[in-house]
Amino acid sequence: MKPSMIMEPLNGWVTVSITRRRLELPKMILLDTHIWVKWIVNGNLDLSETIVKAMSLDSHLAVSAISCFEVSLLVKRGKLKLLLSVG
Repeated sequence: MKPSMIMEPLNGWVTVSITRRRLELPKMILLDTHIWVKWIVNGNLDLSETIVKAMSLDSHLAVSAISCFEVSLLVKRGKLKLLLSVG
């Protein structure tokens, strides 16, 4: 029998069913790299009203590991300056 994975939104939570086990995870917003960079550099100033509203309504914001890697490359290449060191 192949394991199946079903994701269903339920009251702000995502329920993941793998075979017979259920795992409830909080719904979250995964920030795209350019949105995350704009947010950490200029706060809400460079973001659209829709994005700011979505971010303020959800208490779970996340960035992917690849976004962290991309930001480190931008800093290393001198294309982005941050207030804190990344290395």
